[in-house]
Amino acid sequence: DHIAFNLTFSSANPISSFQSYRARFSGLWRIDRSGVRFPDTLPIDKWQLYSLCPVNRNLGEVSVVEFGARKREGMSNLGELRERVAKGWALAASGKRKYQCTADFE
Repeated sequence: DHIAFNLTFSSANPISSFQSYRARFSGLWRIDRSGVRFPDTLPIDKWQLYSLCPVNRNLGEVSVVEFGARKREGMSNLGELRERVAKGWALAASGKRKYQCTADFE
């Protein structure tokens, strides 16, 4: 549930051999397993949603791969967003992502 700690760190002083550096830390570390939970019904229609995806560009004989952002729309609540993200990670029969992010920028 929790761990109490008292730590003391000390090191030599490079300037004076008669004095050392000392730091003391004490506290309580715990894991709150309940966390914050946002309901699927939470409206997100006013949010600006973007997906990050690789973008390929050709500059002469050089191919550049970088990341770009694409605006995503059409989701009204958090449940729809979670569903779309889950489907995006699922593999289709072809072995490719069902909702792969593709974009070409000039």
